[in-house]
Amino acid sequence: MALNVVKRFINKWGKRIVHQVQLLFEILQNRDLGRRTRYAYYYKYMPVSKKTVMYESFYGRGMVCNPYAIFLELLNTPRYARYRHIWVLDDPDDHEELMNGY
Repeated sequence: MALNVVKRFINKWGKRIVHQVQLLFEILQNRDLGRRTRYAYYYKYMPVSKKTVMYESFYGRGMVCNPYAIFLELLNTPRYARYRHIWVLDDPDDHEELMNGY
């Protein structure tokens, strides 16, 4: 009797479980896919803080390009003086000098 229950469970859920495990291994092995998966999770489940601006440029390679220009404009506009600015950087140690400037 118990064996029949196990067989039915495997027939019904086995392929789904195998697929989920394969997906998990793919996420763990693929750095970019892991990042996108974490981003999607945080986007869906984490609350958005008011008066907080997050910037990212070229996968966090630096404070550059349009996000940096927007950052400087907001930083120098009195209306946004109380806003918190967060930069996504790939390796904070590589950007320590720049971060200390702000």
